Amino acid sequence: DELPDEAAPVLEHCGRLPLALSLCGALAREGMPWSDLAEALAEADLEYVEHDLEHYPHRNVLAAIQLSVDALAPEEAQRFAELRVFPPDETVPEAAVLTLWAHTGGLSEPHGRKLLTTLERRALVRLDGVAPDRHLSLHDLVYDYTARMITDERALHGQLLQAYRKQCADGWASGPDDGHFLQHLRDHLKAAGQAGELRGLALDLRWLEVKAEAGLVFDLPNDFAAAREAVPADDPWARNL
Repeated sequence: DELPDEAAPVLEHCGRLPLALSLCGALAREGMPWSDLAEALAEADLEYVEHDLEHYPHRNVLAAIQLSVDALAPEEAQRFAELRVFPPDETVPEAAVLTLWAHTGGLSEPHGRKLLTTLERRALVRLDGVAPDRHLSLHDLVYDYTARMITDERALHGQLLQAYRKQCADGWASGPDDGHFLQHLRDHLKAAGQAGELRGLALDLRWLEVKAEAGLVFDLPNDFAAAREAVPADDPWARNL
């Protein structure tokens, strides 16, 4: 749609960059006046993010992200920040996100899906597919921004593991085939510093069988490699990995 004249200062602030324009346009659709957007972009205090993102030349994209995050309710912003626990270079099944948020925020599946839709409407995430089987992704710079919102990434991975434990009545091998768990459990165990659990996972015959049945037999070497990296060389179990 053609933008009104009062949007011109925002366009200038955004440098006509697609991500910044999408973020600001989303806020305008939510009812924020263009004049307020322009003022907020000009006044954004980015000192605390520019230190880590100083290589990025477009300051006002960062300002647009900050405005979008600040427009969220505090608990919504926290749930958004928690998306950093997932890999940045692939899409994430919404089932995995809902598992995390049920644990960290007590969100029911309908409320979790509603929040995902809110984040998409604010242009903070991209959703592909149809609920309940959507997949989520974040723009690279949005993902980088979340690093400033999370103070302890190891603990965040631990929270996701705790969330998944609730779905594993009989050990990790009984966990859900949700498109993320079987493929990335090793990554979260490693990131959480749980070397013992990772070693046990790689040596669990039931886990190997479950992954093979799910068509992930060629992914098993990655489990073994992660376990070898996490277990000290003098560990008596190391030779079995």
